[in-house]
Amino acid sequence: MTLESVTVEGLDLRRALLYRYKERPLVQLAYLHDGRIPVSLCIIAGRRAAREPRSVQLEGFNIVHWDSAEHGFMVIGKMPRAALEEIARALRRKLST
Repeated sequence: MTLESVTVEGLDLRRALLYRYKERPLVQLAYLHDGRIPVSLCIIAGRRAAREPRSVQLEGFNIVHWDSAEHGFMVIGKMPRAALEEIARALRRKLST
């Protein structure tokens, strides 16, 4: 994973935080969309079956999540679902190359 693989037009990367969740490393990348709307990309290590992106809403936040064979991904933001799905598509494309 490189900085380029987590860079998307319209998102300004502000910080990266490393956590431990259920004994697995979890990275949270915090962005601002259009300079004002917080968006997070969370990546957790784990071996699961690959799954296509799915969208859900929880407590006013839209969430798009998917799995690769080695990582789980989640994009979270309080913004319209279609806009967040577009951001998630762009990140997924870059992360899978």
